[in-house]
Amino acid sequence: MSSPPPSFLAPGIVIDGRYAIVRELGRGSMGAVYEAEQVTLHKRVALKIMQLDPVLQANSGGRMVKRFLREARVASSLNHRNVVDISDFGNVDEHTTYYVMELLEGRDLASVLRAEGPLPWPRVQQLIGQVLEALDEAHGKGIVHRDIKPANVMLLDQRDEDGHEWIKVLDFGIAKVQDADQESQALTGTSEILGTVKYMAPELAQGHPPDPRVDLYAVGIVAYELLTGAAPFDSPSTFQLLMQQINDPPPPMAGRLPGVSPAIEAFIGRVLEKSPDARYPSAALMREALLALPNAPIDPGAVDSTVVMATEVMSPPAAPSAAVHPASGLSPAAPPAGVVAPRASAEPSRPVASRVAPRVSGAQYQAPAPAPARSGNSNMVWVVVILVLAIAAGVAVGLQF
Repeated sequence: MSSPPPSFLAPGIVIDGRYAIVRELGRGSMGAVYEAEQVTLHKRVALKIMQLDPVLQANSGGRMVKRFLREARVASSLNHRNVVDISDFGNVDEHTTYYVMELLEGRDLASVLRAEGPLPWPRVQQLIGQVLEALDEAHGKGIVHRDIKPANVMLLDQRDEDGHEWIKVLDFGIAKVQDADQESQALTGTSEILGTVKYMAPELAQGHPPDPRVDLYAVGIVAYELLTGAAPFDSPSTFQLLMQQINDPPPPMAGRLPGVSPAIEAFIGRVLEKSPDARYPSAALMREALLALPNAPIDPGAVDSTVVMATEVMSPPAAPSAAVHPASGLSPAAPPAGVVAPRASAEPSRPVASRVAPRVSGAQYQAPAPAPARSGNSNMVWVVVILVLAIAAGVAVGLQF
């Protein structure tokens, strides 16, 4: 349970004597994010204000603020290219805390999904691989994120040093520190449910203490949603959604992404197992399994290669066909935002079977290269066929006379 986020903070208000509000960037159920300026360094930052529930805070004897500050301190120690940098934190009053992050330029994956729809598998493979790298770093320091979702993964406008898409995981504000010292046990309540229900692991929905595998379950939900355009579980009722997470198997991906590779389906299925012990035991092993998956998102058996070959040999060259949805892997459709498109070719369209996304090293998605131009051999074949038919026709006429 959480109280409404803090009311709008007007530009110019100074928080904790150090951060002047510039503008609001967004808000959620637990707080609001602002662009702010560090008044002494004149450096632009992102400032998240979090409103703690007054009743819970009072009942905890002030432990909630203490725990938040302690866990923010640990989260700020993370130093990874795929994790947002947390540079400062503090509390405004007994119910309101804040932390300061680097100001990033880009779009979160929820915005990308709304704008572009389902994403092609090679791109999802690359982006999810980076999320798992970030979680491997956090889990290695005993930090469980607890709120992995598309809105907490930022796709930067800036490319990485190799020219690939670059993401950073955001919002470690409700992260859980995993340790067994007396201070942690005293500050952490076991009955709290924090996170977003749509991405919540069954054990977390039941109020069990979280461990790293709750983050891996959430990553599986995100991957499923990026590929199919919809999360496996959804309901307008929070209670019903909790029950779905706890009891219902995820709908088969093949029903939403026809022809999806059985290997990809099996991978997502394992990540979304209800029992934590049936999932991958770590982010590192899950990432290893992810990168070992075929780059083609569809099952090659889903296309009748005999028909495709017959069509290629017996039919004259066809005009370029309309683009098929990029998630199907059957068309060189326009690449994702920021990926350089191949130069258009005047050649006829290639067989469907040749449209499966190319295999890439290290799961790095790149736009497919233009296909080599066709030679005139196919035209020569038709000329020969016509000549043979003409000669045969002539012979037949001669025999009649």
